[in-house]
Order: sequence, then structure tokens, then C-alpha cells
Amino acid sequence: VVVLDVIEADEFYIDLNNNKKIDKNEKISLRYISALKPIKNIYTDKIMQQMDLSFDEYLKAGYLARAWAKENLINKEIEIIGLNKCKNKDYW
Repeated sequence: VVVLDVIEADEFYIDLNNNKKIDKNEKISLRYISALKPIKNIYTDKIMQQMDLSFDEYLKAGYLARAWAKENLINKEIEIIGLNKCKNKDYW
């Protein structure tokens, strides 16, 4: 499948039906992978402490992760192994 757009380094839209358009059911998040996101949320402080990062460093790493994913994944063919859709979320 082709990656149509990147939301974060661990969340994207993929073209499951090959229509070259983003459809509601084509958003996926990587299970057991958590990318640093350039936002403040309930996990930010814990991750910053575990990685010994300042908030500024955390944000920069999140922006870099997002930029890397956009640059390296959009319009690229990827292989998804072991598709398992959870009941409540679109984790693959």
C-alpha cells in the first residue's frame, strides 16, 4: 500500500483501496510504537523524564520525527504485515 499522508511519525493515512484519496477508514497508528509528538499531553512529562529531555528538546525531537516521516514515507510503497484491526481504534 502507499502512504498518502503523515499525521505523526507513528500515524499515517494509507491507500487501502488504491483510489489515491484519503478515506476515513485509511488512518492507521502503529501499535507498540510511540513517536515523540510535538504536543503537550499526559505522557509528555513522563517521557521527558525517562529520556532526560527538556520540554524544548522534546518538542524539537517531535518536529524532527514528523518531518522525517513526511519526507521518507509520503507516496512510498510500504508493506503491512499482520493486519489486525482492534475493536475501538484503528491500530494495525
